Parts: sequence; structure tokens; C-alpha cells
Amino acid sequence: MKYLFTFCLLCTFVVAQAQVSIGVLAGYNRSQEQYDVEVPDDAVLHIPSYHVSALMTVPLGKRFGVAAEAGFIQRGAACRPGFVGFDQDSELRLHYGQANVNVTFDALRWRRLTLSTYAGLGGSYLFSGNTTIDDLWSDTRIRRALEIGDRWRRFDVGANAGALVSFRAGCGNLLARVGAYRGFRHVDSENFSLSRDLLLSVGYAQSF
Repeated sequence: MKYLFTFCLLCTFVVAQAQVSIGVLAGYNRSQEQYDVEVPDDAVLHIPSYHVSALMTVPLGKRFGVAAEAGFIQRGAACRPGFVGFDQDSELRLHYGQANVNVTFDALRWRRLTLSTYAGLGGSYLFSGNTTIDDLWSDTRIRRALEIGDRWRRFDVGANAGALVSFRAGCGNLLARVGAYRGFRHVDSENFSLSRDLLLSVGYAQSF
């Protein structure tokens, strides 16, 4: 018990002495799902979408840190032209609230620049979504809202990894980040459908 108490005191001391960084990030993500069905060789399987989040980083030592992030992200997928045997172009857009916890490592520091890598886990809550289907024969477009909670899973869990460049400018830091997300749960419970995202972000952070 005394070791646990000592550990908690140590963590409290580290956090209290650390220079916490708080900022915002926003940008583009290329989203798609990993399928197990046959698609045309030239099919476009991704959609362009976006994300925005708040970020807090707490240093743990000289190079390591813990970063907590929460915000909004739009995920989804497409198949244009449609699946083999399904003469319709389709698009899926999903709107999530997301929270991530990552371990960071400052791999390189040079003057005002810092290059960091990160990896961790994230959880997502699906609060809305829609599908769009273009019928190639009748030239009509059908858009439907998803009924979440039965076929479409409300929660997703996945892994994050990437790199972040920070440039010290005045009292704050300009941020540029590239990352990837890999979901562990099938979005559609009736089909093989794992989320796959590539994210490009820019932002600003202030140390306190």
C-alpha cells in the first residue's frame, strides 16, 4: 500500500511541476473501411473528411509525455464504381465524438523545432451518420440517415500513431501533424467494416 501511495505522490509531483501544453488541432482526414467483398480494380474506396480537437500534453521527464485529445471526427467510406454485382455508387459518412490518450516521445530537437512521435489508443462514440447511393441506371441519388444502435455500432475503439512537428513562435507553438487510426471493431455489425483513417492536422498550442 505504501508503494502505491508513494507512486501517486510522485505522479502528482511530476504533473504539478510539468509545463502543461494546451492547444487545438484541425484538418483533413482520408477515411475508408477495410472490406472483405470484391470491388472493381479502379474503385475509389475513401472519402475526404475532417476533424477538430482539443489537445493537452503533460511532459513526463525530458523527452516522454502523455497527450489527451478530445473532439469531433467524420469517418466513412465509399465505393465508386459500386461493388461487383451492385450497380450503384455508394458513400457512407459517420460523425463521431472521439477521445484519445497517447504516449509521446520527442525524437528530435533543433532550435525552435521539435519532432515528436506518438502512439496510443482512442475511443469513439457515433452520434449520427448517413448513406448516399447513386443509381447508375436511373441517374437518381438516395440519401438515408442511419439507424444507430442495432446494425450500426455506437462505439468504436482503435489505435493511433503518427508524428508531430512543433515550431516555437512567441509564447506558443505552431503544430503540424500526420497520423493514422486503425479501428478494432466493425462499424457495420453485419459486414466486415474496420475504420481506416489517414489524418493531416495543423494547430496551435500554449504552454502553462
